[in-house]
Amino acid sequence: MAYLGSAEHTQRVDDMLGHVDGITLDQRSTLVDEITRNALALRASLLDLIVEDDTSEAEIVLPYLWLEKRFEWMRLNSQMQYQTVFQGRADPVLMARGAALSDLIGVLESYLPPETAFFASKVAADPLGVARAELVRNERIFEALEVAGTGGRAAVGAILTASDIAERFSSDERVLGALESASATAIEAIGRHLRITVDDFRLALESEIAALLANSPVHIALETSTDDVHADFPALIARGMRKIVRIWLTDLVSTTSGPAARIATGRKANLTLSLTVAVQPGEFIMQLTDDGDGVQEFVLTPPDRTLRDMQISHDRFPGDGSMLTVRCGLRSVQEYLLVQASANESDATIAIALASIERMSKADPDDLAVHGLALQTAPTSGGMPIIDLGRCLYDSAVDSVSGMYVIVQLRAATGMQRTALRVHELHGICRGSVSYVPTHCKTDWLRGFIMNRRRMIGVLDLDRLTSPV
Repeated sequence: MAYLGSAEHTQRVDDMLGHVDGITLDQRSTLVDEITRNALALRASLLDLIVEDDTSEAEIVLPYLWLEKRFEWMRLNSQMQYQTVFQGRADPVLMARGAALSDLIGVLESYLPPETAFFASKVAADPLGVARAELVRNERIFEALEVAGTGGRAAVGAILTASDIAERFSSDERVLGALESASATAIEAIGRHLRITVDDFRLALESEIAALLANSPVHIALETSTDDVHADFPALIARGMRKIVRIWLTDLVSTTSGPAARIATGRKANLTLSLTVAVQPGEFIMQLTDDGDGVQEFVLTPPDRTLRDMQISHDRFPGDGSMLTVRCGLRSVQEYLLVQASANESDATIAIALASIERMSKADPDDLAVHGLALQTAPTSGGMPIIDLGRCLYDSAVDSVSGMYVIVQLRAATGMQRTALRVHELHGICRGSVSYVPTHCKTDWLRGFIMNRRRMIGVLDLDRLTSPV
């Protein structure tokens, strides 16, 4: 920084320009003053980033300054080449400015760490190629994982088929238990090893966007929001998510207004997509929001096999955009608590994900407060709200004293809240893989189904039980 714009720097530039043929003394003086002012501006930018001799921020910005000057030199160099080809000679002033700029680039580069200089040079040489290469490389990773995942799913499918055949012709619990354990182990092993990160998934969505830009009436920008870009999830889930996004984006682009129409309605000229990804215990949730026209209804027909285990919803806001939400079980096999929701034995057994349960207990009359609508688990603790699953699901209330209480965490307006689910009876624990309910037959409480010894059991959607009854 002491060198930039100093007398030494100015003299060096003046001496350099003295060897350029064809420029006048006035042009040389004007150019020296211009280059000195630019160097002083760079120096001022760096000094603003230094506080109490801490140069860390200035060192972070230095590669950006180098790239800025390198791109400017590349523009001047291209201009000089075309002048030489079509005019026989490049403008001497342009040549002098390029020479001085090259010297400044060399000064900045001498302070870049070798690794930084290497990668910055690759970006400067072909910025579009570097960006494309990242997408292409990520695409190859996806293809390899998808092929491996498809083969793994076929292997697991064969085990499940064998298990189903065995259940039809055998009642030996040892055989059935061994097959069930083998299928669960295979599914979990495949899901554990064939995984991608949230950041890889973002790059995959950028690839989908890039493929559509040729026919898009507007530029498309992707914004992402996630707590952990390094969180990972099974590749087969990513494959299904990509298929959904590809169809959704194609419909969206085909019905999006041009820049003039968007500006006329108070929106930005470009279409903005906002991606939110959450890798939660037991579930993957993707939400894509756009500021398009909100007129195109998103319909998946026919349903793809990859998407059968995914829950898809699409909300439209005419004139403002739409929101696509896709949910999928993150673990292929989970443990579930089976409960009977009411005293009526003909009512279906309900499954609750064991990972979301804090504990299970009975309640003495003294534990019930506020006319039985709150459960007090300790003398000094406040009462937690109670949801009577019998009344909520079947309009058949469970007796407050004889019933069992399953303590879970539910979403509330103020955040997560401990809630007691009142059920008639507990029926044990099973393992299974959830299949989501198709969008057109979605209920307010059912997340999906699991198969347990050839029985189809509904899985409770805890996220939708947000208010006590």
